[in-house]
Amino acid sequence: VMVIMSSEQLQQPQKADNKVAEDGAENMGLPALLGNCFFFMNCLCTSLYVILSKPALQVYPSLFVTAWSYNIAALFMALAAWLAAQFDDFMNLICPDCGGSIWKIPPG
Repeated sequence: VMVIMSSEQLQQPQKADNKVAEDGAENMGLPALLGNCFFFMNCLCTSLYVILSKPALQVYPSLFVTAWSYNIAALFMALAAWLAAQFDDFMNLICPDCGGSIWKIPPG
């Protein structure tokens, strides 16, 4: 979720006529700050995974550690999907172009 949210928030701003702003930083405000925070959290969590999984890899096989990591990540993904389905503000933060429907995929 963090990867998707950070990549969505870090896109270049566009003007009303769909042309990319020339200076690349035209009034980004809160979305840019959130995108940077999510990107930082993504990098931090990835590095923590590498550091914290090393002791587990000395005890358990790599497939076991990877399977547990994916299961825990799936729980967090389910939580994020539930939050997006329950709260319109959270869904609009994740996908402002979805037009109020969590199942609508914006074009292009």
